[in-house]
Amino acid sequence: MTPARTLSARPVSSFPPAGTAAAGSRAQAAAVFAAVVLLRLALAALLPVVRDETYYLAWASAPDWGYFDHPPVVAWMSSTALLAWGSPLAGRLGTMLVAACAFPFAAGLLRHAGLRERAAYLSGLLLSSFNLCAVVAGVLVTPDAALLTAWCAALHEAAAALSARRERWLGAGLATGLGLLAKYNMVLIGPVFAWALWRGDRAALRTPWPWIGALVACVVFAPHIAWNARHQWVPIRFQLHRSFDESNEGVGLASRLPSAERPGTAERTLGRWFKPWDAASDVYRPRHGTKSSLGSRIGAYSMDVLLMWGALLLPIGLLAARRLLGLPRAPSVIDPRVRPLLVAAALIPLAFFALVSLGAQVEANWPAVYVVGTAPLLAAFCARHLRLTVTLAALNAALLLALAAYARAPLVSRAGDRVVREMQGYRELAAVLDARLHGPVFGDHHQLVAELNFHAPRLGVQQWPGVSRPSEYVRRAEWSPHTVESLTAAGGFWLCAERPLPPRLPGFTPATAFVAYYCLGRGLVTIDAFSADQFRPPCPGRKVHRWLVVRYVPAAGGST
Repeated sequence: MTPARTLSARPVSSFPPAGTAAAGSRAQAAAVFAAVVLLRLALAALLPVVRDETYYLAWASAPDWGYFDHPPVVAWMSSTALLAWGSPLAGRLGTMLVAACAFPFAAGLLRHAGLRERAAYLSGLLLSSFNLCAVVAGVLVTPDAALLTAWCAALHEAAAALSARRERWLGAGLATGLGLLAKYNMVLIGPVFAWALWRGDRAALRTPWPWIGALVACVVFAPHIAWNARHQWVPIRFQLHRSFDESNEGVGLASRLPSAERPGTAERTLGRWFKPWDAASDVYRPRHGTKSSLGSRIGAYSMDVLLMWGALLLPIGLLAARRLLGLPRAPSVIDPRVRPLLVAAALIPLAFFALVSLGAQVEANWPAVYVVGTAPLLAAFCARHLRLTVTLAALNAALLLALAAYARAPLVSRAGDRVVREMQGYRELAAVLDARLHGPVFGDHHQLVAELNFHAPRLGVQQWPGVSRPSEYVRRAEWSPHTVESLTAAGGFWLCAERPLPPRLPGFTPATAFVAYYCLGRGLVTIDAFSADQFRPPCPGRKVHRWLVVRYVPAAGGST
């Protein structure tokens, strides 16, 4: 009985000659690489700077082996910002260079996996390069670009070691160490390697190569571990706090200012003039976000890991439907020695962060590395729908460009639109504060501090401790030099806050204030406290931001 055509692999006779196929694959890779680089350049030029980006860019001015939030690589990437401070494109050049380095490793991983036929190879390139996660991570200044590049490199070297040369475990170890210097999520590559070795090349465990590779990773990561030991393990404690709610309040902080407290009478008077306030909810605590339900966390996590593919989710859905319907599948073209590596690289990050989501909110980018191992596994199926895959990759590019254009000029926005809130209004606020304020200036949140310093470095904004979660601004001594005595000698200071009520700051009392509204279609509108008999918001339905800027002066008798 002749097997059905749908079950058979493509006949060997239909493949082009080896030399022609290699030349065609190189041309495909060059075309995809050029397209994704041009797309990232366009996005980098269009997108206004994001709040987290300005925070990481600030680290470039203080090179170190660690920071409050992360290991050091994101600061090293951010050093291009010093070429033209205040330019989002200059700040993103380092990220785009690091992200571009991932491409040859992703392409080589496809070849090591056995995807040498041109349609499968092209599908793999499109899946790995034009998913939304890969494109966006290759533009925005975050640790994810370096993490994804290191993850690609580690899988590439491990696949080479599993398929031919065991000494390539040294390269896998080097990539792992560099990945750990980018983001702690890289630690998940350890179980991936263990599973791949156990299922694909168990005999290699009796050779020195995997063990020397592990030693190389430890040596590369050692300077950051030493830095941690000297700084009370601050970034590790912070990351554990984010995922598992371990408290790290006050650990490793250099600020000598007193922590903010619940608003007093003077603070309530200012806050209630700008916005009537419910006394029953008048409790002032550092902002840590809200606790969501288990169902919403799991649902959000599932949605995030799927939406990373954007329009490319369609062929993935078709494949899932075939599996659910029990339809026969085509023979796999993945090298059986490499398949356990790819499967583990896809499933272990997903499974780990699914467990984390049971107890904490998982951010969309945390499990992002799973796309690297998934792309080769999906490539052969997508090759059977190559035109559709090419179209969907182009659609992803178009969607991102449209989103960037919207973020740059949001003519219409709904209330609470995160894209607009992340990117609009800060430059205008910085310009107004730069013109109006004199003396020390503080912010209530590290992202606001970073935005103001990015757009108006003359302000030298610092973070007041205890209003929101700690950051590098209160950990690094040179970024938090003021004391109560120095601020008293200066005659007071300004605090710019996103909260509706200003905090009570021991030793000082609020003297005056103004509110700054950023309105779509109108720009920044400022209103001084008690400047009218009745205050009304200037742009109902069009408000993007509201900031309260308070002047604090030394309190009579040194306390309030």
